[in-house]
Amino acid sequence: MKATIRACILQVLLCMCAANAAELKVAGAGKIHIKTYFESTVDVKGVAAPFRLEISAGRLPFGLRLTTNNTIAGYPAAVERTTATLRATGSDGTSVEEDIQFTVVDDKFRLLYRELPVAQVGKKIVAKIEMQGGVAPYSGCRIERVRTFFNGGAAIPGAKAPAVDEAPGWLSLNDDCTMTVAPDEEAIVLLVISAHDAADAKASEFYALRAASGPSSRGWLEQKAIEYNEDYQKRFSPYGLTLEIDANGAYHAYGDAAMWTGTYLAGAAYYYAVTGEDFARVNLEKALAATTQLREITGVPGLIARAYENDEWVGKRAEPHIKAAHEEHRYLVETGPWKGWRFLSTASRDQFTGVLWGNGTVLELFDDPDLKRRASANIVAMAAHIWDNKMHIMDDFQWQREPYRIGPTWSEGDAGRNYPGVDVITPYWMGRYFGYIPEGI
Repeated sequence: MKATIRACILQVLLCMCAANAAELKVAGAGKIHIKTYFESTVDVKGVAAPFRLEISAGRLPFGLRLTTNNTIAGYPAAVERTTATLRATGSDGTSVEEDIQFTVVDDKFRLLYRELPVAQVGKKIVAKIEMQGGVAPYSGCRIERVRTFFNGGAAIPGAKAPAVDEAPGWLSLNDDCTMTVAPDEEAIVLLVISAHDAADAKASEFYALRAASGPSSRGWLEQKAIEYNEDYQKRFSPYGLTLEIDANGAYHAYGDAAMWTGTYLAGAAYYYAVTGEDFARVNLEKALAATTQLREITGVPGLIARAYENDEWVGKRAEPHIKAAHEEHRYLVETGPWKGWRFLSTASRDQFTGVLWGNGTVLELFDDPDLKRRASANIVAMAAHIWDNKMHIMDDFQWQREPYRIGPTWSEGDAGRNYPGVDVITPYWMGRYFGYIPEGI
């Protein structure tokens, strides 16, 4: 009798455990249509709310991201199959982890994009390029275009990588899209592969293959990019602003500093979004802070400076590049957080465009509340400035600003440089995006 009761109690407990079993699901992940907006809430059970979601391994399809609202959302950009390990950690410290497979499809005949495995020198690998849609069977797989880069001096900043427009002899591709790779040297091979279906519909896709002695190490082109970035930070951007240097290493020609700082910010944002590396985050933060300083240092709401300067000139030139001279629109900040700094007040439409683009990229790529708050503050202030001044850039320093007009104007003088056409769309639509510009205008 007691044994029977114990068995019943055990059965009830097992049922309760099963009912409360931790699990994690993403509805619709198995069939996502390319270029169609996808959004699915990550269903988490068995951990205490509120919980925190993260991708602990693998990746989402290109174009999708994990949001702070616990959804997977975006416009998928490639027909592919990926696996992402999602982890949910509850408020009590318990967690659940699940491998979720995502498949992006197209009704048309397409080759699936995939990241090819790194091929180790001296070993052979076999990789299969899959196809979908259209009318099976599929065949006729061939290399349409190819470019092979060899190591040589490619890892040296300033050196051009030796390359040929042909596949290396150690790479072959069969009619059924089976690729065999047995490298005897390090290389990076960029390929465009095509095939056709039974209805003779043709499709092609881009792939990249890396052959390396140590597959887990950084590639030499990646290392070269990192070294270039480190050199940029050390020599060209001491305070976050992108500067030019002359042959003697002195800073000069500050004319496009704001625009190129915004451009670098966009690049830094993509770099961090892809790699998630700590140094990439530092570079992003530095450039974002610089665009904020460009806006704040003028003291005019929404007006950015063309450039600013502190003491980076010391030891590089005999005197500052930006000296206080009102007739040249150069000013010394005498109060506030930027006291002692100097700035150049002649930001034109191209400078605004670069800074808006960099901040807009940060806003779109990240769900980090702090990054979004800072980027949106810059965007709203700059868009509001242009809107409030009837699509003109206006400052308190009596400098003739160029208006943001739609259409080309090729008159003489400063206005002759005003050909914004599309530039006007940047502040206009960003202002509309944030609700600053009313509908119907």
